[in-house]
Amino acid sequence: MVYKLRIALTLMVIGLISGLTIWGVNEWTEPIIAENRARAELQVYEDIFPDLTRVEMIERDDHDILDLEVIVFDGDRELGRVFRGVATGYGGPLTALIGINRDGTIAKVVAGPNTETANIFGNVVRNLLPSYEGQAASNLSLDTISGATVSSRAINSILQAAAIQVAGDPRQEAYAELFEGADSYEELTNNDDSVSVSYRILDANDEALGRAYDLETELGTLIVALDYEMRIIGFKALDADDDALVSRLEDFSDLVGEVLDEITIEGDDSVANALAAWVDDFASRTHIKGISELDYYVLDNGSMTIFGHVQGFNRSAQNSFSVTIDSDGIVVVELLVLRDSEGWFNYEGTFDDFVGLLNLDDVDPADTYADATATGRSIVNFLKAALEFYLETEGASS
Repeated sequence: MVYKLRIALTLMVIGLISGLTIWGVNEWTEPIIAENRARAELQVYEDIFPDLTRVEMIERDDHDILDLEVIVFDGDRELGRVFRGVATGYGGPLTALIGINRDGTIAKVVAGPNTETANIFGNVVRNLLPSYEGQAASNLSLDTISGATVSSRAINSILQAAAIQVAGDPRQEAYAELFEGADSYEELTNNDDSVSVSYRILDANDEALGRAYDLETELGTLIVALDYEMRIIGFKALDADDDALVSRLEDFSDLVGEVLDEITIEGDDSVANALAAWVDDFASRTHIKGISELDYYVLDNGSMTIFGHVQGFNRSAQNSFSVTIDSDGIVVVELLVLRDSEGWFNYEGTFDDFVGLLNLDDVDPADTYADATATGRSIVNFLKAALEFYLETEGASS
């Protein structure tokens, strides 16, 4: 008994010593690792701003993406700033350093530590990052590299976050003027030729206030705001300095407050044509409020076609689908926009498995989509939300 107790005490002491040793090594090496990282990053700052003589670092704990802001000086003269951010790439966390000159132009975008596939991400570094040099932070033109969409979007999210810190967010400023209580916005996948991009506008409690649509015209980007009664709230030029577009929008001021399907657009210039095409696309639709997977629906001869956006395997982008439902169940499911990896799942024919169903509780995404479980689960979640919405509205009254 004494022998066993001695062994137990010995093991406990060894464990305590080992634990203290590991803790001590971590405490000793952590500042060295941090110092080495800082030294390596300083070389990057010098590469972005060759004339720098000193830097001031500001740790950011108030931002979802950016964690460091570095002010770069040549003596007492500020040269610009470098922002470090982290976003989710294809292989996990991806770091990038964004250098922005004092005049608001992008000096350089540098990829930092990441776990992306080397040969694919190398294409991003060679072809995407240099394309941003010289662009104005207030008017970025973002792009992606084919085959590396997730990695590209991660870089772009960091770049956009850094640009907003320097140039402000003209989109949010426009939404704050259009929607009372607008606090944030989220991008939605689009499946319409008349719209380049759209956004869901949210208040401070993440309650949806309405939608905003970007229409491209020869005079610039026009923002059109809609509430959930499909009434036009107002118009804004995305670039507030675009006087020609601002002046043209005054001609459409009488449309504010009008229901979309009662509107007639007059004129034959690019602004009128963009508005007319958009109204034709959206006049028959009704937006769905408060259900994140669902966007809008269209009624047609007793059936309801519901459109929605969901995130599948690619967490930084949305896939877009539509489903038509009548009293007999699902009629057809259609893929509109796929932003998951091409060929990742074979959806051809598998949507037929849903036809005639009014309940998907027994559907296993893994069975339906083989190895594409994340994509399959997102589709099933969209269809469940759509069926529930149908049954609570049209289905309940039929």
